[in-house]
Amino acid sequence: MGLEGGWGLDQVIDIVMTAVLRPKIVERTIESYVDRICKDHIDKFNLIINIDPVGEGVSQEEILKIAQRYFPDTIYNMPKEPSFPLALKWCWSQASTNLVLHTEDDFEIAKDLDIAHMISIMEQYPQLAMLRLDRGTDWDNPKDDMGGPTIQRGSYKWKYNPDGFYVSPNWRGSFSTSPSLLRLDFMLGIIPFLRDGVSPERVTMFARWLHEFYGKPGKMQLRKHLQHWKSAIYAVPLALRDQGRPWRDAHGFKKPKGNRGIKSTWVR
Repeated sequence: MGLEGGWGLDQVIDIVMTAVLRPKIVERTIESYVDRICKDHIDKFNLIINIDPVGEGVSQEEILKIAQRYFPDTIYNMPKEPSFPLALKWCWSQASTNLVLHTEDDFEIAKDLDIAHMISIMEQYPQLAMLRLDRGTDWDNPKDDMGGPTIQRGSYKWKYNPDGFYVSPNWRGSFSTSPSLLRLDFMLGIIPFLRDGVSPERVTMFARWLHEFYGKPGKMQLRKHLQHWKSAIYAVPLALRDQGRPWRDAHGFKKPKGNRGIKSTWVR
């Protein structure tokens, strides 16, 4: 990797997390961030968490207590109704640091990661909106496809940069709500478009029907914002371990499907 790491002494990072009621998974995920990213710099991180009331038969307060064991000053929200888009909107609206670690409660960090190097990439390449962490090419049996000049994600080939990341060939369809180091300026332009009934990822994919929700001026505003940015994937293979799918299968939950996104969150 070309860029040098080296902790930015003035850098404070908000971690924003969307969570549901699954205490063992939440704890494993938070613990993985503490052990594999925060390490000896835990005082440089703030945790912001939204806890939706759906999942196992435990209270939202039980999940909050887990978060507070690791981050005593956790900023939290415990809504009465679950909604992933609104959970994300609340979390992103609380963030205040220039760079923000976004995660969902079921993506465990599988490898030690050099946050200083990730920060240096974002500082060196100001057009990057996000530096995504990678989970491989196959949901059920993740495979490492890194090491070559490109990797395939969706319909596009992402090109390797010797400073340690793969960059998307264009803006459309390259953004994701999977764990990432995000730039606050990018998030602020997306927040107004997050609402219940619209999948956040479909917003950033710029689905054709968005004009029905936001009108032509809003759609053009979103297009202008997205075209300003690029997305990258951090060149560390299989950095994430997905705990969500086994949990959903074991507890009988599924994601509601629809051509216009997520109305709420998990359903049985």
